[in-house]
Formats: sequence, structure tokens, C-alpha cells
Amino acid sequence: MRSHAIGVLVGLAGLAAIAGADVAVYNGVVLGETASLETRWGSIYGIAGRAPVAGDTFGARALVQDGASAFFIDDVPDTHLFGAVEAAGVNFLGNLGDSFSIASAVTDLGGGQELVQVEMTNLNASGAPSMWHPTPGLLSPNGVPYNSWRLDVGSTAAGTDDIAWDPALFAVVSSGFTAFDSTGASLGTFALTLDTSTATGLSGVGVIGIGGGDIGGFDLASIQLFWEVKKVPAPGSLGVIGLGALFAVRRRR
Repeated sequence: MRSHAIGVLVGLAGLAAIAGADVAVYNGVVLGETASLETRWGSIYGIAGRAPVAGDTFGARALVQDGASAFFIDDVPDTHLFGAVEAAGVNFLGNLGDSFSIASAVTDLGGGQELVQVEMTNLNASGAPSMWHPTPGLLSPNGVPYNSWRLDVGSTAAGTDDIAWDPALFAVVSSGFTAFDSTGASLGTFALTLDTSTATGLSGVGVIGIGGGDIGGFDLASIQLFWEVKKVPAPGSLGVIGLGALFAVRRRR
């Protein structure tokens, strides 16, 4: 275990309040009790995919929370090229040699619908997925155990560099996040803690715990945020479609 040196303290009380200081339960389901949970999408660990906008970058940060504050546990770089697999800095809470890897991809689901995924995985010194936080009983600078994991993409602690979208007009059909263990098995899919997506970009925060208990030593190796988006016609094209339909009605008459 490396010396206990958390990267940068997120000292804003409002930040922890926005993301949820202890967002451990969603609809009565606690992480680890996932037999009835649907896994919406699988892991994309190590897989690169096409980007929605050529050359687009986005921000992403890995954090842990202790019920009162949130703490960065990743080192630079924290800005990444979408559609790539990139290093995301050392893991300050991991074992010696641990580091984060981030993968991002867009998949065409057909019918004008797209799936956007961003996944942060901790890797051990051998390059295999391993726990974000492997040490039970480790105390935060506030003197209490960490009780939740957190991944911010394109907002809040990750800044304002969201995932740009082209065309600019789209509708988010659904969103969420999934946690995976070191074998790649799903630990459950949950609603985003905070979805900050706009008409031109995707961003959000996923926070998960184990009922408020110490997360040290729990086998969570990856967190993936995802959005299902559907392209919507530009207003002008809707007008053309409507006009065409009107002409067709008149011809029938």
C-alpha cells in the first residue's frame, strides 16, 4: 500500500451535497445486492470507439467520499480524447503501481439512436483490473472511513469539458452508470446521481456506496457512465416534412 496521500481535497461543502455525500441506495437497492438488477450495458474496459465529434476531449475525475467531503484519488491527466483508451494517472488510494485507465466509445444502436460510454478502471502493477480502494479501515483526512466511490465526467469536479455532440440537437433517452468488479462482472446498474447534460453535450456524476459502510477492500474496479441519445430532426427539416405531408393530402383530395 502506498502512503496515504489523497490528491486534492474537494473542500466545497456544496459539491458533496450536489453529488450526494452518501448515495448508497437507489430505489431500495444497495450495491452488492444485485440479483434483481438489470445490467444495461457491458464493460468497455480497454476498448476504444468512434467519437461523436472528431478530436473532441472531455474531463473525467475519480473520487471517493467520506460522508462530508469528496477527495480526488487520480493524478493527471484528467482531460482525455474521446474514442480512445488512455492513462488517467496514478491511483493515490491503490496499491503501489496502481493507475487508472479510461475508455470511451460511441456505438450505433440503430434507428437514429446512439450509446455513449465512459469507463474508468483501476489497473494494478501487472496491468490487470483491481480495486479502486483496496485497504479496509483507512481513514480520510476527516478521520472517518471512505463510504462511497464517485466518477465525474464533464462536470462538477471534472470541470466543464463535456462530451460534445454533432449534430448539436439530440434527446437523451436514458442515462445511468454501472459498477464492475475486477473480473468484469457487473455489480449493478443505477441512475446517474447527477445528469448535467445539455442540448450540446453529455456530462454527469455517478456515486455509489455499500449502505454507508467502509468501502475499503470491496472489489469495485470500474465505473462506467453511459447515455443513450436519439438524434432529433432540426426544426427546418420538420417543416419540410410537414409541408410534404400537406401537399400529399391536397393531392388526394
